[in-house]
Amino acid sequence: MILSILHRSALSAGLVLLLPAVPEARDWQLQNGETIAADFYFRDDKETWFKDNEGKLYVVETGELQPVELEFIQRLEDFMVDLEVKPWPRQIQPGGGFRLTGGPSIFRSANFQIFAANADDSFVKETALILENAYAMIGSLPLPLDPAPPQPLKHFTVRILDRPGFEEAFGSSVKNLYPEKVKGAYMARPRELWLPLDAEPAPDFTSTLVHEIAHQSMHDLLPLLPLWFIEGFAEYLAAVPYENWIFRFDQSEEGLRQVLKTRYGSPPLVITHPARQLSTENWQNSSRDYLSALFLVFYLAEYDRDGKGTGLQAYLSGINAARQQTESWFTEIQSMADDYNERVRQFHADMEQYQSEIESVKSELRSGKKVFVRESTPNRVVIAGTPAIPAKPVAPARPAELPEAVSEGRSRAVNLITSAKQSAVVKVLQGRSFDEFAEEMRNAFHSRGFAVEYR
Repeated sequence: MILSILHRSALSAGLVLLLPAVPEARDWQLQNGETIAADFYFRDDKETWFKDNEGKLYVVETGELQPVELEFIQRLEDFMVDLEVKPWPRQIQPGGGFRLTGGPSIFRSANFQIFAANADDSFVKETALILENAYAMIGSLPLPLDPAPPQPLKHFTVRILDRPGFEEAFGSSVKNLYPEKVKGAYMARPRELWLPLDAEPAPDFTSTLVHEIAHQSMHDLLPLLPLWFIEGFAEYLAAVPYENWIFRFDQSEEGLRQVLKTRYGSPPLVITHPARQLSTENWQNSSRDYLSALFLVFYLAEYDRDGKGTGLQAYLSGINAARQQTESWFTEIQSMADDYNERVRQFHADMEQYQSEIESVKSELRSGKKVFVRESTPNRVVIAGTPAIPAKPVAPARPAELPEAVSEGRSRAVNLITSAKQSAVVKVLQGRSFDEFAEEMRNAFHSRGFAVEYR
């Protein structure tokens, strides 16, 4: 029986997001009969690049690939859509009214349901206001995002717990971490944001909420995104100064300097080389991982090429196109699987009926009775003087287009997602080599007084 196709989920805890399982590499067929177990990375007119699960790169001449593989790569590249770039904002003032209802333990604002049995109303009100403004800010960015509460819910869920309760709940859900150091956590499985009562004061409290709502509002994209983007994007937004309910992107450099001063120490700032960051998912939850991700996303949003956030817009457009194509693939395959499953179920029912009739025939033969059949029917074989023997049902043929892996509960569509995700990097590079990209990134930060160096 073919199992239903399930999407993977990710888990974010404070400044920690658990790594997703490494997908199985695809086997690429070459003209000479050899195979490469890896994922598509990018190609040009002459060469095609692949990367395996350990980050090792393989380069082959494009003409050496089998035609079916070139067709597969073309489908991946078709994911990359033409992009209408919109200017990156200088300020975002969410605006609109704010109303908090309920209490004393369950509160509601426009988009959030807050469980806070032990918190006073002023703390809940401040939390809800920041969350609503952060959510509105994310929705206002010129990015192909559609942040919304998980269906069929109408609100995001937030739980404010006392410190012992938070540490107990967090520690039982996430092992090998230190809950006493966590100021907030987005828990992806229940899709809830957890906050300890001692998460205040500002500005750390505000940045924590912005960081976590960035995760919560992008829940459906998390399985498709690399951790450098997930955490870098959340860190970048959390660093944007928030003054008088206005997100000051025009003061983002000052916000970055403040974050570096309070969290990462003084120069020199040693970060991971963009080539390694873009081409691997070797995330260790280290301070350097977060710092490197912050600088990469900051560069793509603020400095890269035209300074309009083109890199971020292009990357997410590629990811969204991959998601839509893959969801269409999932739907088609699931429909095919459902039809096949129904025919298999009918076959088993027919087999039960067949076995019952065979037992009846055997019983009549053992009794010595003679049964003469005067007419034959399409479903019976007539043998004079013996009971009519039913024809054995024929098992349904498995559709040739149905991937074998689906019957094992895992689909090679994951490879489609992984390859498309890597293809999105091509949009980020915009024709540059990794070294050229890295040099432009370093020069941009150096010219603005950030002493960035690569490890």
